[in-house]
Order: sequence, then structure tokens, then C-alpha cells
Amino acid sequence: MKTRLNLRGNQLNYDDIFLFVKLINVGSFSTLAKILNISQATISRRIQNLESQLHLQLIRRHSRGMLGMTPDGEVLYARFSEQERILGSALKEVIDRQSLVKGTLKIAIPLLLYNKVLAPHIHIFQENYPDAKLIISYAAGSVDLLKDNFDLAVSTSLPASQTNTIKLLNSYHYRLYATSEYILKYGQPNTPEELTQHKLIGSSINTVEKYLVVGQSLDKLIDKHLEATNINNNKTTIIDYNPSICISNAFANIDMIYNNNYIVKALDLFMNNDLAHGKVQLILPEYTFGSSKFYLIRNNGIRSRLEQAFVEFIEKSFAKCTYI
Repeated sequence: MKTRLNLRGNQLNYDDIFLFVKLINVGSFSTLAKILNISQATISRRIQNLESQLHLQLIRRHSRGMLGMTPDGEVLYARFSEQERILGSALKEVIDRQSLVKGTLKIAIPLLLYNKVLAPHIHIFQENYPDAKLIISYAAGSVDLLKDNFDLAVSTSLPASQTNTIKLLNSYHYRLYATSEYILKYGQPNTPEELTQHKLIGSSINTVEKYLVVGQSLDKLIDKHLEATNINNNKTTIIDYNPSICISNAFANIDMIYNNNYIVKALDLFMNNDLAHGKVQLILPEYTFGSSKFYLIRNNGIRSRLEQAFVEFIEKSFAKCTYI
């Protein structure tokens, strides 16, 4: 005759089941109490509560404090002893991994990318790996890991060195954004050609120039052409425009949106959160205006557990971003 477990209700405390398994493994209340540093009375009470919840008797006391299982107890033990072993092994693996993830890691990354993608989740990495020390430097251009003494970098530029391992993280589109206040003040363009009647932040084609440039003598600095690609038919329209303000770092112009006087070209990676919360609106949503790729750059050779863990963190952080 087979014994069946009477698992009733949703209030079952599985901790007490694993306590029962541990009790059988060690053979006595007193031994388990010493191992767990709790009283025998507490263990006895929890086992009695478990039996009450299951409406089953699980153990029999023998002389000299030894324990035996009832047929119902044997069924429960058979079902959960392997799970207890697997959980214990998994927990040990996590603890061992944490203990191995230690040391210092030097990372180069664009400021805006760190703020928008990594910073919202960096505390989770620190909580998981408390012995890890991160040194994060902001770098907008190409990075030479060996020369600049970095362990890894995230960049939109490929390195000149051939001694790096390079992985494409993802590619993102540039789109046009403005605030509702801008649209109320200046209207909204309905075609790419109408952009010439609006105030756009331009981009400098001189990558050495690091500063905001305002004024008249911009002919040699600015890119006067805007490529608008229709996402429905992939047709590209070239727009000629002449902005009075241009910024060489395309990541740095996002804040210009919020003074409500400009349309700004920005990566969707950085703007989707503000778009979802109604802080900005898409201008010409059926068009993209170029794209940018992000690369993970690492030194060749043996990688530390810390570096591997942080690379996983970077990839997961990118995956958490919402793309439109």
C-alpha cells in the first residue's frame, strides 16, 4: 500500500520541510540544535507544526534519542532530500563565486552611457560582489587599453591596437527629440524638409574640438547635412541646414533639449526612458538620422573572475534598456 502526501493549502512552510530533512540527516534534535545554533524546543515545535499542516506523523522517537521515520516521513524525505542537496550545492556555488570575484577593475566608458545604462544598476553589482573595486573613467573617444592602463572599455570607436578582443554590444539609431514646450512654441515639423525652419543643435565634424561653439564662423566645423531615413521604405532624404550652435560630442547635447528651444538629435538608447515618461516627444517618428555602434573592448589573455562578472553586468544592463 502506497503512502500519499497530504499537501494542503498554500501556507506550507518549505523551510520546515528542509529542517525535517536536516533532522533525519543528522539523526537527533540535540545534534541539529548545535549545528543550527537554535534550541531543541524550537526544532521540535517546527516539526510538530509541519506535521500538523500535513496532517501526517513524520517521525518516531526511539530510545537514546535516536529518530526513525514513519512511512509518510520516508515519502517526504525521499521527495525533498535531493532538492535540499541541490539547493545547498547551488548556494555554495554562489558563495564561492562571490569570494572569487575580488580585486580592482579599471573601466573606460562614455559619461552619458554610464549615467543612462550602467548607473541605475551598479548598486546591484556592488551588493553581489562586495569585495570588488571599480575604477570608472569617462572616455568619449577611442581608448588604448594598454597605454591608458584600462582592463576594458565600452566605446563607439574601434581601437587601433590589434591586441584587443572586440565585441559588438549593439547598434542604436539617432532620432530627433523635443519637449512639448518647444512644439507649443515653434510647432512640429511634418516632413524632413520642414526641419530647415526649426532650431536644431548641429554636430561638429572636427572630432578634436571638445567645446560648445556659438557664433558665425562655423563653416569648417559643422556638418551641414542631415540624413533622414524613412523606416517604412528605407528611403533616405538629405537635408541641408545651418545651425547656429553645434556640439562635437553627440552624447553631450541631450541637455539642450530641456531648455525648450531646440530640436536635438540623440540616440534612442539614451532617450527612451524620458520618452516613456512624457518628458520629450519624437519628432518625425517615422525617420531615423544615422546610427551608432557600441563595442566592448577587452585585453587579450586570461581574464579575472571580476572582469568576467562585470562584462556579464554590462551585457545585462544593455539588455534591460528599452528600444523603440
